[in-house]
Amino acid sequence: MALRRVFREEGEPVETIFKTATAFTHPRRIEIFNALRKQNQSPVQLCTKTRISVPAMYRHLRKLKARGFVTYHEGRWVATPRSDALGRELTRLAG
Repeated sequence: MALRRVFREEGEPVETIFKTATAFTHPRRIEIFNALRKQNQSPVQLCTKTRISVPAMYRHLRKLKARGFVTYHEGRWVATPRSDALGRELTRLAG
């Protein structure tokens, strides 16, 4: 259903699907996103909880942020609710 909606509503559906879906093409990004869904965390807390190195953490956070799934607010990373059907479905599947 979410994919059908993208094809109906988006001018560039393939690009939209690719950009959105690649947020979760690595298991570490799923792990990071799920940790943030439970609780907003500072970069240090997130690295400690997931045991992911600082450089790798920032690479993954950059991609999640560029895809609209996380934001950085007042020293903490925050999972961002998506309003689009595909983003909501990927969020559901990640959890």
